[in-house]
Amino acid sequence: MSEPILTSAPATDQVASPLASKAGKKTAKKARKKSEKAAQEIVKKATRRRDNDPVHIMRDNRVFWWPSGIPGEGPKRQSKRCGTPENAAAFATTKRAELARLRGDGDIRGAEFHEVMRALVAHREQLGAPKGTIKQYRSNWNKWVPTAIAEKPCDALTIADWTKIFDALNYADAKEGTIKSVGRTLNAVIAFGIERGYWDDVEPFGMPKRRQAVVKNARTLALKAAGCIDAPDYIELKRCPRRSDVDKLAAALEELYPGYGERLVLLAYATGMRFCELLALRVEAVHFGEDETLIDVDWQLDRYESWPAVTRPKGGKTRQTIIWDVYMHVLASLVEDAQAREGVTHGWLFPPVDGVTSWVENLGDRVADAVEACEWSWSFHWLRHAWASLCLAPAPEGYNLDLASVAVWLGHARNSTTNDMYRSPLANDAATAKKRTARLLD
Repeated sequence: MSEPILTSAPATDQVASPLASKAGKKTAKKARKKSEKAAQEIVKKATRRRDNDPVHIMRDNRVFWWPSGIPGEGPKRQSKRCGTPENAAAFATTKRAELARLRGDGDIRGAEFHEVMRALVAHREQLGAPKGTIKQYRSNWNKWVPTAIAEKPCDALTIADWTKIFDALNYADAKEGTIKSVGRTLNAVIAFGIERGYWDDVEPFGMPKRRQAVVKNARTLALKAAGCIDAPDYIELKRCPRRSDVDKLAAALEELYPGYGERLVLLAYATGMRFCELLALRVEAVHFGEDETLIDVDWQLDRYESWPAVTRPKGGKTRQTIIWDVYMHVLASLVEDAQAREGVTHGWLFPPVDGVTSWVENLGDRVADAVEACEWSWSFHWLRHAWASLCLAPAPEGYNLDLASVAVWLGHARNSTTNDMYRSPLANDAATAKKRTARLLD
């Protein structure tokens, strides 16, 4: 019969001596010190100073890095606790490679999707892109792109990942405009990545037509949920606020922005200027004349800075616009008041309320309250749509102005943009055509 396998040492009557016990403790202490020294060597090696090293490992195994990839520049440093020296060293190595790709110094093969986004933002910032555009990119990304998809290698992204993003938007009851904006952001990231080699002969998220179909379906579902699936993509005059509607909003805003609220609404309606463009108006921008009155639209109030910081209008494009002559008295009174006013608000047509520095946000809230108070059915921006539609609409409904001129006054780069956006058909196209084609042309 075989002997049983012992799972522990056999019992003994001998007791270990104090000297042997002390020697064992010394041996264990030496081993522990040796292990700690080895760990410190790992940290020391990983944290050795290098020229322009954006990554640094602390003794407590936290890793600090500069998101821009350049020490001392861009957003403030970020950090991560890694637990052990080995984990910290491994994370630092990965982060250095990621930041090198961001700077364009490393091998971009195998880069993760979020790295392309970071590179795009850094590129746009370096080129001086509008802050609003960059902020919108970041907002869309941070809110709607799941971490699991953001951290995938670029070559591993599939149409299923793309669909998950837009399914989540529909599940969250996102508006059609939000879905369109997220799609625009992701397409900008994809275009940037393709042009710079982040995808090697692989179409990101599948074929473009499939991506377009997913976004179109998501937008359609959002429109159905909002009960406006039958609304056309273009803007018709009948969808715009009428003069009585405009007067209602003007009266409501006057109560919340006394002395200027009514005139702000009327000037928006009579010039087609955007909200932030109106808030940046100064007397120097207005040119009164016998034959024409022109307004320079060279600036808009910067919504991300304190008043009176300004930035270029949407797209960085300056322009001139007109004012409907019937509302000339509104503009004249604003200029007169601005010239008479003393102090820091001298010359500004729409001065901020005392003590308010975030003027765009503050007045935007007042406009929203006015819209709710008078049960207005549009956003403030629809005043611009109404102006454009009435400029283009034939008499007697509108002013029947030249399409090319209206496009310039709106700040559109192409006439086709204006033509595609605003449709003002005649009341009876067939009858009008019959009447106008009754004579023989030379």
